Amino acid sequence: MFLCLCSGGSRRKNEAIDLRVVERIGKRGTLAYIPSDSTHPASGAFFAKFKRYYKHYGVQRFKYFCPD
Repeated sequence: MFLCLCSGGSRRKNEAIDLRVVERIGKRGTLAYIPSDSTHPASGAFFAKFKRYYKHYGVQRFKYFCPD
């Protein structure tokens, strides 16, 4: 198992770590999104943004993990 916890930032600032994560999990790997507040009305929109962000790097598999 590979675990990397990230929060916020911009593509420009995070590109090096993003590329390392994608390299480590491979394009067939799965990324999990863990919201800090899953009850927030925009939680689903944040997950959609997360998926768009990593699809830019070729990742296609995502999971939404709700800690509630």
